[in-house]
Amino acid sequence: MLSPARIIEILVLLASIIGILPLYPYLDLFSRILLPLAAISGLVVHNKGIRLPTIVLTLASIAIFFSYATRFGHNNVAAPAANLLALLLAIRFMGEQSSRAALQACALSVFCLAASTLFALDPIFLFSLILLSFFIISTLLLLTFHETDKAIMLNRFELLSLGKLAVWTTGVSIPLMLIFFIILPRTQFPLWNAFAGKGQTTSGVSDRVEPGRSTTIETSLAVAFRAEMPAIDPEALYWRCVVFNRYSSDAWVREMPPSREIDRAIAGNRVQQTIFFEPGSSRYLPALDQPLQVRAPRATTSGDLVTTQNLGGSNRSKIEAISTLGETLRVTSIDREFYLRLPSELPPRLAAVADAIKGRGKSDLELVALAREFFITSRLRYATTNLPTGSNHLDNFLFTAKKGHCEFFASSFALIMRRAGVPARVVGGYYGGVYNQIGGYFVVSEDTAHAWVEVFIDGVGWQRVDPSRWSAGFAEIGANRNRGILRRLSTLLDTFTYYWHATVITYDLGNQLSLARNAGAMLQQIKLPRATSRTMRMLGLGTAGIIAFFVILKFRKGRSANRIALAFIRLSGYDSPPKGKGILEIATEWHNEDATRFATIYAGAIYRDRGISKAEQRELAALLRNLKALKSKG
Repeated sequence: MLSPARIIEILVLLASIIGILPLYPYLDLFSRILLPLAAISGLVVHNKGIRLPTIVLTLASIAIFFSYATRFGHNNVAAPAANLLALLLAIRFMGEQSSRAALQACALSVFCLAASTLFALDPIFLFSLILLSFFIISTLLLLTFHETDKAIMLNRFELLSLGKLAVWTTGVSIPLMLIFFIILPRTQFPLWNAFAGKGQTTSGVSDRVEPGRSTTIETSLAVAFRAEMPAIDPEALYWRCVVFNRYSSDAWVREMPPSREIDRAIAGNRVQQTIFFEPGSSRYLPALDQPLQVRAPRATTSGDLVTTQNLGGSNRSKIEAISTLGETLRVTSIDREFYLRLPSELPPRLAAVADAIKGRGKSDLELVALAREFFITSRLRYATTNLPTGSNHLDNFLFTAKKGHCEFFASSFALIMRRAGVPARVVGGYYGGVYNQIGGYFVVSEDTAHAWVEVFIDGVGWQRVDPSRWSAGFAEIGANRNRGILRRLSTLLDTFTYYWHATVITYDLGNQLSLARNAGAMLQQIKLPRATSRTMRMLGLGTAGIIAFFVILKFRKGRSANRIALAFIRLSGYDSPPKGKGILEIATEWHNEDATRFATIYAGAIYRDRGISKAEQRELAALLRNLKALKSKG
C-alpha cells in the first residue's frame, strides 16, 4: 500500500524535469546552476521535515521578478521570460508540499515547455509534451483521491488501474493535439525564434568578404539549409546568396547595383528546389546558380539576382526556387565604371601583375585566361589555418605564404580583373552538399560557405569564375566532406529532422489555406449513394444493434456485480440487503480479514463508479469460497 502524497511528489518532480529540459540549454548560467541545486535541496529539506519560511521564498520570488523585469526590451523578450519562469520553478522546489503547490509546479512546467518554443521547436518538444501530459494527468488523478481522504492508501491494483486511465487519457489527447495543430490560427510565416534576440546560430555567409581578418577559419558542421530536389552533379552545386560589388577597407561589401542593370539566367534545364533555411544572421536567401525565381515571405530580389528577406534571418524559412544550371548570366547593360572601381591603393605586386596581364591581353577572355595562368603557375594552396593577416594580407597570400581560403582567391582575382579593365564582382554563397537518398534532399552545412567571382565578358554576360579550384587541396577538402561513417550516420539521422521541419516548423497560414482548399475539393468530389428506404432500414437496424450490444454488456456487468454482492450478503446471514447497512458495515460484523478485503474491493469499484474487472471478480470469488468454508466449519 502506498500513499498518493508520496507518488504525487515524484510525479511533480518528473513533470518539472520534462518541462524544463527543452528550455535548459537557453537559460543563463545562474539559472542552469540554481535549478538542480534547488531540486536536490528541496528533496533533502522535505525528507528531514524542515519547512522553509514562506515569507523568505515570497521575497526571493519578488526579487527575481524585478531583477528580470528590468531586462525586458523589444529586442530581448524571450531570455528574461524564460529565466524568470525557470527560477520561479526552482523556488517552487524548495517550498511547501501541498496540493496547491503541486498544481503550481505543474503549471510552471507547462509554461517552461511553451517558453522553449521561443528559441527552437525541435522534435524533443513533441516527446516532452506527451510525457508532460501523462505526468500531469496522473498527478491530477491522484490529487482527487488525496483531497478526498488524506489518509487513504492505494494498493498495487488500484495504482495500476489509475496508471491505465492516465495512459488512456494521454493517448486520447494526442489526436486532439494534432487537430488543434492543424486548425489553430497561423501567421503567414513561422514565429519560432522571432523573440529569441541575438547571439543564436550564425550563418556561414556574412555581410562582407574580409580575408586577412583571422589566422584560422572556424568551421561549423551546423546545417545552413536543406534543399529538396533531384540529385545533380556535385560540381554544379553553387548556391548563390549575395553579390559584393565594392572593395573598401580591405573587405568586399555590398551596395545596391545600378538601377538599370537586370541580370537574367540563360534558358536551360530547370531545377526546382524547396529550401528549408535555418535561422542565422544572414538575410540573403540561397538558390542554385543561376536563379530564375526565388519566392519566400517578405522577400525581394534585386537586379543582380540577390534575394533578401526582411525577417533578418532570425526565422526558419521555406523558400521555393527555380534555377537553370549554368555559369553565365545575361545582362542588358552594365555600368562598367561601377564594376571597375578600385581603392586608391592596391598591394604593389598585385597591381604589377594586373598591369602585366593588361599589357598582354587583347580581349576580356584573354585577360581572364592570363589571370588564370598566373594563379596556376603561382602554385597556391587552399588552407584554413595559418592564414596571412594584417594590412598586406593579399600580397602575403599571392607571393609569400601562397596559401589561403576562398576569400583570398576571390578577392585577389577580382581586384586583378578590375585593375586589368575587366568588370568583376565577388559572389558569396555555398558550394557542395550531401545528398540524402532517403529524404531526396541536399544537406548544406555552414562549413561549405564559399566565395567566387563573376567577370563581365562583352557579348556574353556575367561569367562565373572560381579561382579556388585552381589551388592545390581544394578538391580534396570538398571530397572529404562527404566521407566518414559519422557523416553518413548524421545524414541518416538528419532525415527525421528534415521531415519534422517540413511538416511542423514550416506549417504556416499558406499550408492551412492549401489544406482547407484540398479538403473542400475532396468533399465536393465525394458522391454519396442515393438513400433508399431499404438502406435507411439497414442503417437503423445496424445502429440499434450496436446500441443494444453495449446496453446488454453494461447490464450484464451490473448484474454480475449485484450477484456477487448478494451472495456475500446472504452468506453474512441476511436474505436481502439490510436497511441502513452497506457492504462495509456488513463486513465489520465478520471480524475477518477476507470479509474486509471483499468489501474493500467491491466498494473500491462500485462506489467509485467503475465496473469490477475480471481480476477483481476472480479475487472476490476466491474470498467468497474462503468465507463459505469458514462458515461451514461453524
